[in-house]
Amino acid sequence: MDIAIDIGNTNVTVGLKKGQIWLDMWRFVTTLEEPVAFYKMRMLDQILEASMIKEEIEQVCISSVVPDLNSYMITVVEEVFEMDPYLITTSSYGGMHLDIDHPDQLGTDLYANAVAAYKKFGESSLIVDFGTALTFTSVDDDCVLKGVAIAPGLKTALSALSGNTAQLPEVSLLVPDSPIGKNTSEAIRAGILHGYVGLVKHMLEITKVELGDSPKVIATGGLSKTLPLLKDEFDAIDEKLTLNGIVEIGRHIVQSQ
Repeated sequence: MDIAIDIGNTNVTVGLKKGQIWLDMWRFVTTLEEPVAFYKMRMLDQILEASMIKEEIEQVCISSVVPDLNSYMITVVEEVFEMDPYLITTSSYGGMHLDIDHPDQLGTDLYANAVAAYKKFGESSLIVDFGTALTFTSVDDDCVLKGVAIAPGLKTALSALSGNTAQLPEVSLLVPDSPIGKNTSEAIRAGILHGYVGLVKHMLEITKVELGDSPKVIATGGLSKTLPLLKDEFDAIDEKLTLNGIVEIGRHIVQSQ
């Protein structure tokens, strides 16, 4: 069995995979307040609930975009799973090449997305990740990561608008029927959610032209199903794409040793 850990700015996602089957997935809030105790307790609770046999775990692989949490999570893995985890970098997967200016600045979650998408389709891919940020990662037919575009994520945009203005209430991520809001909440949802549909469609259109072929388009991230008006734009929606990439990279590391 493989354990994949994706440390993001908002959540830490942990997946348990056996062969090609995901047995379980857990999501915890990202915190730097007593992180070892916090994550250790929650990991142990989930292990008990899942009736996991630790001796069956072959590897634990970590992707992180929160460097301050890395050493703590490594300690948690060592104490809970009694093994040394692999902390992936953007050079951990030999088959993926990076055509970008500063490879060390690329988030390993986006790197894992690219690896998983190419593994899934075996051809050029465009990955749209609906997370804390909205990202578009481009991979060509030769398994070269060509670059990334980044915009504020849906929740980030909603928080920036409603959280910093006293008269604007907290709003949901439910897409309104009309782009013309009849009250403050509807107005915010209409502007951001319908607006993001246009943003995504435009980015897909111009990125496909830039890639010069017809890439497979795959959506991922916790909010990947939030905008139903976009469903026909995607060849696949895979909420576990990042975790699949982390596992694939971990298996590559083991085979290379």
